[in-house]
Amino acid sequence: MRLIWLSLGMTVATTIGVSFYRAYGLPGQEIASAVPAEQIEVAAVSERLQQAIRIPTVSTGKADQAYQPFADFQAFLRSSFPRVFSTLDVQVVNQHSLLLRWPGSDLTLQPDMLIAHQDVVPVGDLANWQHPPFAGHNDGEMIWGRGTLDDKSSLMAILEAAELMLAQGLQPKRTLYFGFGHDEEVGGANGAAAIAELMQTQQIRPRFILDEGGIIAKPGMLPGLIQPVAMLGIAEKGYLNLRLTTQADGGHSSSPASDTAISRLTEVLQALHDEPFVQRLDYLDMTFSTASESMGFPERVLFSNLWLFGNILKPVISGLKSANAMTRTTMVPTILDAGFKENVIPRQASAIFNFRLLPGDTDESVIAHVKQVAGEDVSIEILDYNPPSPMGSADNEAYGLIRQAIQQSWQQQEPLVVAPYLMYAGTDLANYYDVSDSQYRFMFVPLNNEELGTMHNVNERIRISDYVGMINFYYRLMHLSAM
Repeated sequence: MRLIWLSLGMTVATTIGVSFYRAYGLPGQEIASAVPAEQIEVAAVSERLQQAIRIPTVSTGKADQAYQPFADFQAFLRSSFPRVFSTLDVQVVNQHSLLLRWPGSDLTLQPDMLIAHQDVVPVGDLANWQHPPFAGHNDGEMIWGRGTLDDKSSLMAILEAAELMLAQGLQPKRTLYFGFGHDEEVGGANGAAAIAELMQTQQIRPRFILDEGGIIAKPGMLPGLIQPVAMLGIAEKGYLNLRLTTQADGGHSSSPASDTAISRLTEVLQALHDEPFVQRLDYLDMTFSTASESMGFPERVLFSNLWLFGNILKPVISGLKSANAMTRTTMVPTILDAGFKENVIPRQASAIFNFRLLPGDTDESVIAHVKQVAGEDVSIEILDYNPPSPMGSADNEAYGLIRQAIQQSWQQQEPLVVAPYLMYAGTDLANYYDVSDSQYRFMFVPLNNEELGTMHNVNERIRISDYVGMINFYYRLMHLSAM
């Protein structure tokens, strides 16, 4: 019996020792030292971003889509960045998208590429905006409006950095490409996809492509986070929309049957809500193994040892929207449709579900899950589908270059750890999978949960100091990449 207790004690002690070693004993990430920021004319760059926000380049995906704002926006870009548009090779793609090429002096080097999108989503409920969404309001600290985060700030910051480098007389050694699609918010079929097709035709294969995506997570955005962490996306989840339809006899509402199309659909909605997809911690572990360096005790011990504490933490993770989205294929109903008159029982009812797929899941595996939970009598229609992206590398030259640019651009005292992560939203990179083997997603902007929640929502805004930091990041990245 003593041997049993001794063996058990040694096992526990070893487990505790390994856990603390993984949390505190392994070498931390080597942090690149900050480089002094460039002298940027804050008032001028702020005014140009305000002007960009005032042009309502809204994508609706409908037949009455307005395209004049995109023509106005291109004219604005050409007048705002004269050096860029007179020096770089400019190709207009499908009338509204842009592919810019900054030729390098050494054409034997594989080019790099930065992308962003011109379009924005509709503004929603105007009454809940503190400032009009297309006013580009500047309150001295923030610039407000649709596109300040998603994604005109990235587009404008890329061009501001390039314009500054041209003004300084800098000439890249490595060729740089800038791709600015006009319909990312509705899938990118006529914008990014057309740019990607053109690049393949011209046999252009960048060393890496960087798009929007990850952010600098402020303390509190992840459990126990006490220092900021830069979340550099190395992959993104897939995207699938399904229409689920139930049917039953209709008739007059004065004599309803016990089972109707709407009641059946309600049962389907509840069943799918109660049976989520299986939770997997491998992608979260990929992030937390690095991000835990910026956590306090005890979270650092817990989240750097998901191999041990994962099952205990799963309920906690499920309750955190962002963390949960990194651990499972998610599903949510977004549009319901049934009935046309208050006294007529409809013969059918439908719901459109949006799924975001973990790498490894497919449209077929999702449909199989839906059929198993909802039953075979539910009609399922695929509306659109993008598979999960290939997994990028967190251990190659491109990742190291972007990480170095992030850390060199960070002007705060606390160190900034860069962690790889799985992006759970979609980007234009879904159209570039065949163009480059290395694709990354990042915006140099520190955000908390409330600020991140303004994307695709009311009161979208960006701090002026953060926008200046974004310009400095792109300047630093282009300098490291090509100069």
